[in-house]
Amino acid sequence: MLTEFLKSIRGEKALWETIITGVDVCNFRLQGNTKDPFIPISLQPLHFEVFFCFAGHVVLKQQWNRVVVVRKQEILLLSEVSSLYSVACTADLAGILVSVDATTAKESLYSLCRMMGDLKLNTFEVKKYMDKQDGCAVIHGSSWVFSTFSEIVKMEDFQKSRYCVWKSVELLFLLSTGTLYPKDKDNLKISKVIREEINEICNYMEMHLDEKITIDYLCHKFYANCKFKLDTQR
Repeated sequence: MLTEFLKSIRGEKALWETIITGVDVCNFRLQGNTKDPFIPISLQPLHFEVFFCFAGHVVLKQQWNRVVVVRKQEILLLSEVSSLYSVACTADLAGILVSVDATTAKESLYSLCRMMGDLKLNTFEVKKYMDKQDGCAVIHGSSWVFSTFSEIVKMEDFQKSRYCVWKSVELLFLLSTGTLYPKDKDNLKISKVIREEINEICNYMEMHLDEKITIDYLCHKFYANCKFKLDTQR
């Protein structure tokens, strides 16, 4: 989908590379010449796309009035487009697209997994997750996503493309093991008010993983009392 769109446009900053067999990557930034350009809805069989959004956003509308929006520092994982009837993006869209031909890339992905300690990808679990999302999932709100983008901004362009391929494989692993979104903080037996306060603090910490954050700083910023401070140190 985004693959066809980026290969069809002219006069834009879009650098394509084949990182490994079956895996093409495009590092791009639209120039703002078009307002809300529409994207063709097509995806070849056994293809999938992973889009790391750096700026702008993509709006995907599905047949039963579900709207999916991919924003800055969010990731779109696309394996099926049959549910989509409209896709558009803002003129300032920028990011890295990892386009994978699953058949051609099969051996390359296995090689990567072997390099990572014979990593096992449970493709059945990934498919089950994507089926629940109708083949169109936005990955956001986890510490893994925030840390991924905090590292990308520090890199040179030629490093970013390779890093996104690596993180795409890692994303598939996290989805296959169900560990992308930790459930620990949701299982705490605490009051609703304290839970909301903890969630707010956790969200702040996840958004600022590249900064030095102390308990004293968090207590001051969120007006947490001494009891909360002592409890978090235990």
